[in-house]
Amino acid sequence: METERIPRRQDAPPTYALNGAVYVGETEALRNDGTFLQHETVAYPMPKERAVDVDDEVDMRVAAAVIKSDAKPCSSSRPRRGNE
Repeated sequence: METERIPRRQDAPPTYALNGAVYVGETEALRNDGTFLQHETVAYPMPKERAVDVDDEVDMRVAAAVIKSDAKPCSSSRPRRGNE
């Protein structure tokens, strides 16, 4: 049986997901369309150490540890460009 080659995530092109940290937009667009997401919407790639999702006490402790460690960007958290 042949198995399909599954590419490594590290070799895949960068992908982005909304994290809810920052939205900048026209209030008129929000009123008219019910969303800030428009055709002109652009992404702001946020490093992992600046995008800790806090939903509960454990998440808050993780965020506090990141802040306390004064985490610096690591090479794996930056978006890749071209053939990097």
